[in-house]
Amino acid sequence: MRPVRSARRRALALIAAAAICAGLAVPAPQPTEATWVDSEAGSATFTAITVSAPTYVSCQASGLLGGLLGLAPTLDIVWNAPSHAGDLVLEIASVDASGLVIELLNPLLGTVTTQPVAGVSGQYKTTVNTGLLSGLLGGEARIALRYKSSDLPGAWVSPWLTVRGTWPALGILGSPSCGRLP
Repeated sequence: MRPVRSARRRALALIAAAAICAGLAVPAPQPTEATWVDSEAGSATFTAITVSAPTYVSCQASGLLGGLLGLAPTLDIVWNAPSHAGDLVLEIASVDASGLVIELLNPLLGTVTTQPVAGVSGQYKTTVNTGLLSGLLGGEARIALRYKSSDLPGAWVSPWLTVRGTWPALGILGSPSCGRLP
């Protein structure tokens, strides 16, 4: 049995030597100047949606009986909607002094209504009743408005339009005031 093994080994060694010699004999690949010959080309243009913010017109801080005794403090914000607002959703939020935005979903934060201004196309008035405590104790309310896309995925939102209203304690130490924040 030994001669068969030895013949088999010799045959494998001979095949391996032949493969190595054949590999060494093959020339290296040569550089080529191949190019695409099809003259067709494609192109595309991409644009991103821009969600415009509501435009500030005016605001007024007030209360029942002109704010006397701090009863029923309200903040009225008049603003213009962007031209494409019909496809967008208005968001209204309260902003604390540190800039944290809190959506006005909680009835304890006050009530909010938004109505079109009569006779002015695209203009709206948002009225926020800030609650009894802000009127009696004095203080301020920061209200922010913005638009967001209702049908596009992702966070397609406008910058916030932020307004601050202030009310003096008990409504007797001054007058309510209002202004836009940067």
